[in-house]
Parts: sequence; structure tokens; C-alpha cells
Amino acid sequence: MRAIPVQAIILGITTVRLFAGDAGPLSLTERGAPTPSFTLLGDLPGGAFMSRATAVSADGTTVVGYSESTALDPNGGHEAFRWKDGQMIGLGGTFPGSGRFSRATGVNGDGSIVLGDTRFFSLDQPFRWQNGVMQSAFIEESYAGEMSTNGNFAVTSTFGPGVRGYRVQFNGISHQVPILPGGDSTGSGVNVHGISSDGSTVIGRSHSAGNLIQAIRWKFGVGTTPIGFLPGCIDNEATAVSADGNLVIGRCWIIGLPAQPFQWTPENGIQPFVGGLAAVAMSDDATIMIGGEGIWDAQNGVRNLKSVASTWGLGMGGIVSLTPTDISADGTVIVGYAMKSDLTTEAFRLVSPEPAAALLLAPMLVMLRRRGAGYRRSAQHRTHLTAAASPSHA
Repeated sequence: MRAIPVQAIILGITTVRLFAGDAGPLSLTERGAPTPSFTLLGDLPGGAFMSRATAVSADGTTVVGYSESTALDPNGGHEAFRWKDGQMIGLGGTFPGSGRFSRATGVNGDGSIVLGDTRFFSLDQPFRWQNGVMQSAFIEESYAGEMSTNGNFAVTSTFGPGVRGYRVQFNGISHQVPILPGGDSTGSGVNVHGISSDGSTVIGRSHSAGNLIQAIRWKFGVGTTPIGFLPGCIDNEATAVSADGNLVIGRCWIIGLPAQPFQWTPENGIQPFVGGLAAVAMSDDATIMIGGEGIWDAQNGVRNLKSVASTWGLGMGGIVSLTPTDISADGTVIVGYAMKSDLTTEAFRLVSPEPAAALLLAPMLVMLRRRGAGYRRSAQHRTHLTAAASPSHA
């Protein structure tokens, strides 16, 4: 994840639309078992062949990201895309010209609204795309983050007199969330790395006293909470958050060791995430987690995503590695980018054979089958964070 010098983070609330979660979780029968598939999404015309998916809608139907294209910069550059029903379309940008670009970074629950970055003259600004129209999402020079299911979004701002940390735009009212005490907003400042599906919570990191970088959670109505440190940690950051904002995953740095994953809840504070990984996204029920080239669930631990896809009977010919970047609300659709043997990078959409909850049922079903109970064994699925392996996040 790129480091961005920042002074502020803005959470913009643009719509208030709720989805199926309001009626409670759907059963496996109601959700059905999707047919596993692996789809390379292609790229936009012009320039070198390259595309990367950055986000997927909560319902799994719409993928957004960016691709090489000559639509904005005649010499070739990045253009935001939206993919749905097998078709990738470029979203354009502000004004074509040398150095111009656009990149999609987030999408709402049904895929109808896209968030991203574009260059306006010499300034980088977030955009909001809907119904074929791209508009500025925030007036200051800033960088777009993720978008929640209901259309809330996070923006990292690099401009604003007197701004010392987050500013949160909630129903048109701006709320300032200050940098942690002792932090320097002109240096590392505050970075945002994720937003909860319900749009109430953002997570990331903040510069703090002692020249330390500390993971933070900001929740509407609660404010900023410093995550703290594991023993021996010198810096840390939060990288993923649950749907309700009450489970945070991240990583910490200990001198002489690789980055260590952690988990945090309001009830239990920060704890090592033993056998886990520093997630970049998780399913809404926190049973599946993705990060690096891996996928995690409580039953199987961390596994290589490409290897798991192969066990589902999906052809991986010509694929060197899969890097996941986002996951649908029910955990059945994973998107990201594939490194291929021809040295190109291409966006992908991976559909697993079962909803997330089936992973937890699999051992029971196997046992019943061995006893002749006549239950069909649940096909093994993905990997993520469950209450069996983490503190409660209710």
C-alpha cells in the first residue's frame, strides 16, 4: 500500500441505502451455492496491456479498478474502469492531456456509484461516478479511499488550513477528527486504509507522540480510538475492518521480525492474530479474510489463493500468482489482479463454490457423511476471520 503524505481524511456520506443485511443473514439455502468460476477481465483499449481490480460491490456483481489506456493521456496512462456482466467500460476523467489519469478505488453496494481519483489540471481530486457522469467528490486536493455499501466514502486530504487530522463529512456536516496527541500532520499525518460496510467506521494509522505510527479507528458517535501496540511493536497500522466497525485487523512491526498481524475489538483490545494475516478486506460476517496472496478462515488458516482456486477445479494455466484486493459481503466473490507468465497484469473476478458460512459447516458435514448420514459434503471455500479465532465483534 502506497504511503501518502497527508493532513486530513474526509469521510463523505452521499447516500443512505441499506441492503439485505437489514433483514438478517440469509441461510445457505436462501443464498444458494454459486458455481465456482475464474474470470480474467481484460483491459481498456490503448497503451500496454494492464488492468487491476481494486474493489467489488457488496452484491459481487460489479468490479472497479484501473487499466492502461490512451483515452486520457495519448502517451498511455491509467483510466478507471467499471466491469459488470462481462463488459469493461472506461470511466474517463476530467480533461484529457499529458499526465492525466483516473483510478477507481471504491464502489457502493449495488455497483451503481464508483469512487476514485483523477487529475484536475495539476491537482489530484476524488471523483464520484454515477449513471455515466463523473463529478468531483471533494473540492480539496486529496486522494480517494474506499466506499461503503451505502455510498459513504473516505478521502485523504492534503490541503486545508488548520486541519490536523481526519475531517468527516456526515450528511453535509463536517466533523474534525484530530491527529493523535503529539503527532505531526505535516509529516506522516493520518492515512486511511479502510471503511466499514455500514459506513460508520474508518481505520488506518496516525502519527503520534514519540515519532510513532499508531493504528487508529474512527467511529461515528464514538470518535478516534488509538489501537495501541503489541509488546515489542515500534509501529503499526490497521488494514481491514468488519462490517459494523467492531473488529479491526492490522499489522505491527517488531525489530528483527516480519510484520506481525493483530486483531482488535473494543472489549478485548489489541491481541496477536495467531495463524492469521494482515487482511486488506473481509466478508461482512468476518469469516473470510484476504491479504497478500492469501486467503484465511478459521478451519484452514492461511492458504495461497491460487492453490485454493485450483482445488475448486478452476484452471490456473498461465497464472503465476493472484493478489486479492477486495471481497463481496457474503464472501463468495474475490477480486484483485493476476500476474501472468507473459509478464502482464490482469484484473480478475473469482467466484467460490459456497457462501462463507459453509466453511464453518464443512467439518460437521464431512463427519456426518462418513457416518452415512446422507449429507452432501460442503465444498471448501475461502479464508477469513471468525469468532472461533478472534474476539467477539458483535
